[in-house]
Amino acid sequence: MPLYDVECHKCGKVQEIFRKFEDYDDLPDCCGERTTRKFCAPRVLSDIQPYFSQATGQMITSRSQHRNHLKDNGLIEVGNEKMPGENREYKAPSKTRKKIVSELVNEKLK
Repeated sequence: MPLYDVECHKCGKVQEIFRKFEDYDDLPDCCGERTTRKFCAPRVLSDIQPYFSQATGQMITSRSQHRNHLKDNGLIEVGNEKMPGENREYKAPSKTRKKIVSELVNEKLK
């Protein structure tokens, strides 16, 4: 997806946005007006540097090959793994817990 710079003419704020080619004219609003695209040099993300897999010794030369290699070998990329309980809903503490904690903190601050 291409990366564009857009600017607000009222406040001068410049931001980078990702847009598909079919959404080229879908620009965000700022200060109640539509931003305008700035003319800038194109940016292209380079592919990953080739490396040898520690699992199989295979030479990995592209991002797609990297993703497939991880999937095929049941590997997880550090930083992209799901943490245990990640999908659990947040439950706010009960009023009594809040009250107990508040009392303990106030007691220590005296």
